[in-house]
Parts: sequence; C-alpha cells; structure tokens
Amino acid sequence: MLPKNYDPNEIEPKWQKFWLDEKIYKYELDEKRPSYAIDTPPPFTSGTLHLGHVLSHTWIDIIARYKRMTGYNVLFPQGFDNHGLPTELKVEKEFGISKDQPEKFLQKCIEWTWQAIEAMRNQFIRIGYSADWDLEYHTMDDWYKAAVQKSLIEFYKKGLLYQAEHPVYWCPRCRTSLAKAEVGYVEEEGYLYYIKLPLADGSGYVPIATTRPELMPACVAVFVHPDDERYKDVVGKKVKLPIFEREVPVLADEDVDPSFGTGAVYNCTYGDEQDVVWQKRYNLPVIIAINEDGTMNERAGPYAGLKTEEARKKIAEDLEKMGLLYKKEKIKHRVLRHTERSSCMAPIELLPKKQWFIKVKD
Repeated sequence: MLPKNYDPNEIEPKWQKFWLDEKIYKYELDEKRPSYAIDTPPPFTSGTLHLGHVLSHTWIDIIARYKRMTGYNVLFPQGFDNHGLPTELKVEKEFGISKDQPEKFLQKCIEWTWQAIEAMRNQFIRIGYSADWDLEYHTMDDWYKAAVQKSLIEFYKKGLLYQAEHPVYWCPRCRTSLAKAEVGYVEEEGYLYYIKLPLADGSGYVPIATTRPELMPACVAVFVHPDDERYKDVVGKKVKLPIFEREVPVLADEDVDPSFGTGAVYNCTYGDEQDVVWQKRYNLPVIIAINEDGTMNERAGPYAGLKTEEARKKIAEDLEKMGLLYKKEKIKHRVLRHTERSSCMAPIELLPKKQWFIKVKD
C-alpha cells in the first residue's frame, strides 16, 4: 500500500543508492543494441550546481532515459571543468592564497577542485541524474589534456590551426583573459571630455569627444563620417597629439556616428571593439599604453605607473591647462566590466595577446 504522503527524504536516497550499487546505468559494449552517445557539457567546479545546471541536465537526462527505454545502449558520461576563474577566485578570496605563491596556489586549487567535484556529484545524484559515474572525467586529468593536445595537433596537420595576435578581454584585477560571456556592459555616470586636437599644418583644430582621455598616448587615427560637412576639409590631413607630439591621420568611415559628441572620434588601440575593427580595416599601428595590472606603461610618458583612472584625471587637467580641454560633460554611458564575478566588476581592457585559432568555417 502506498503511503498517503510522499517522503522524498526516505524514498529517494534508497533508490539512488540502489542505482549506484547495482550500476543500473553502466554503459557496456553491446552489439545487439544500437549505441546512443551523449556529449555532456562539464560544469565549472564551483562547488554547487545552480538552477541553470539543474534545468539543462534534467533535459539531457530525459533524453538519456527515453533512449534507454526505446532500446538504445546509452553512453552517458559526466565530467567537470576544472579550469577557470571560479576556482582561482575561491582560492584567492576564501583561502587567502595569492598567485604569487604558484606552488601553494596550484596545490590549493587542486584540493578545492576535488572537494567541489564531490559536492557537485552528490547533487547530481540527488536530483536523480542517470549518468554512468564510472565514466566521470575531469579536464585536469592527464589523459584529457593529452586528448586536447592530440586534437590540436590533428587540426594543425590539416592546416586548420593558426597563431595570431588579437585583442582579448582582459581583467586587470583578476589578471586574466575572459570569455565574452564573462563580461557585460554596466550603465553608469561618467564624463565626456571635449578636446581640441591641433592640425599638424597649423590650420586649426579637430574637436573630439571621448570618455577616455588616458588613451591619448595610444591614439593612431581620428575618424569622421564621410558625409559630415563639418570635416570635409580635414580628411586626409594629420592632427598633432598634444603632450605626446605625435602626428596621426584624419580618416573618413561610415561607422562614425556624426550625432555623438563632436562627430569626430579618436581611434586608440584598443579602447573598445570599434577600435579593433578600424585597426584591422585600415591596417593602423598598434600602440598599447596599458599594462596587465591596469597601470599606464612607458608609452604613456609622464603618466607611466598611474592607474588608468588616475591618468584620465591627470591628462584631462593637463589638457585643460593647455587650453585644449574646452568642455567636460556629465553623462550616463555603458562601461564594459567583469560582470560574471560580482566580487570583481573591474573595468575591462582590450589587450592584444598571441593566441591559437581554429578555422571553424573551414
């Protein structure tokens, strides 16, 4: 007789233990039944499943169970992604171990990862997930790393792998590159600085508007819209960057928004994603003025060593003294930050790094 009320705490652990002890979901080679393989996404070892994991893995589990019931021999492994910021931040913030102590840091990362795996595996079991736990894999396993390396060698032999320098999303606080999914725009208050850039031939100025005066040392061009009557006469000329005494060309491009600021913008490598586009499109020089820790480097001249926020303020003050900063307007604008980690939220820089690429389209 069924009890009046369902008690999950009594019934579910009993059957979960039975499934594990009897290896109900173990995959075995069987020529009589067709195989069905599920390539499961390995979650980061954060130490706990979130609701998104539960939802997506429930969908996967429904397919696995349906296929078993319709006669398939289901290959259903589950793995864990052991590499990434969640582990690093956990070790730095909660255990107080810095990356400046590499051996101790790595050992604690591994130790924490195994704890996290055990906790997450138990949570998977508790939700009734029917993976074959004898096939559990980890991205830090030697065989897994070897498989990745072998795959890359195969790509290389086929001419699908190449190395190039390209800007990455860089977090100066976490000192690491980030995936696009880990960054996001946050609307906040800031200033739009209106600056007069003197034309090199002495015939006048080109006024630009920017939220980042500290990128002046990395400026490689000024852009205006080709149909903007205000700047028809200056396209093809050069401006002389104040303080840094370098000349850069004035170019016309349809990506410029004539209604924003003065309708003229300076292109710095790299202030934002549009700067990356223009640098590639016009094969412009690359000048990097910001270090990995968010300080200005030697390309910034007198501002070297200052944090970007400090350099922004100091350059603006110096331009004002020179009579070239003629307006400072308070605005709301979108700032790219490390949003995936709420404990960080640092503003993102675009820094060029040598990387491997796979020709996915091919």
